[in-house]
Amino acid sequence: MFATALHAIHLTIGIALVSGLSWLLLKRRITLPGHAITIEVSGLYWHLVDIVWVLLYPILYLAR
Repeated sequence: MFATALHAIHLTIGIALVSGLSWLLLKRRITLPGHAITIEVSGLYWHLVDIVWVLLYPILYLAR
């Protein structure tokens, strides 16, 4: 249960991060390639959260 809650917190952070960057790109407050590192790091964070869940889900819920 704790691992699921911790993942949900990180997922919420990732959604807020990606949504915020998308909004800033749409409003042209972030320009490319000037902020490419910021966008790439947020994508790496999102995929890290995704990979952790792919590994955590079978261990916690399918192994029972």
